[in-house]
Amino acid sequence: MINSGAEAAAAVAACRYSPKGTRSFGPVRASMVMESRDIAVVGDSVLCFVMVETREGVERIDEIASTPGLDGIYVGPADLALGLGLPPNLDKEEPEHVAAVDRILKACQQVGLVPGIQCGCGRSARKFSDRGFRLVTLTKDSSLLPAAVEKEVASALGGEAAGVKEKAYT
Repeated sequence: MINSGAEAAAAVAACRYSPKGTRSFGPVRASMVMESRDIAVVGDSVLCFVMVETREGVERIDEIASTPGLDGIYVGPADLALGLGLPPNLDKEEPEHVAAVDRILKACQQVGLVPGIQCGCGRSARKFSDRGFRLVTLTKDSSLLPAAVEKEVASALGGEAAGVKEKAYT
């Protein structure tokens, strides 16, 4: 969670290897997941995304987005809602939230950063992709896995997914 250009610069430094940043190299780890131990090659594969989820972060979004070495900004809509004093959930429609998300998107587009956002479903992901977000997460495992289990339990019980909990746990 980033609220200023200085915080964004600190995040970039923590993600980048020397001389561009302060991250330790760890060549053993790098050699396990990369084909090269060359610090320049490994360093070029690192992406640095920050999250902007507060009123202050939105107000200072141009400062944050202009941070050298930053690759993208990711929005968690529920956390952003909390930061704006709104109820936390995905796919927010409140005008203040929509305006904040648009402001973050435009700041990314102006400087060539990848704008990203968490979405609650595929329909929402399509909507945000159509608006210009280049990284959209379709759902999350904490929602997807229980829904899949519910569907399979319903199938095993010979019924529909609705009402499975009563059937399965009574």
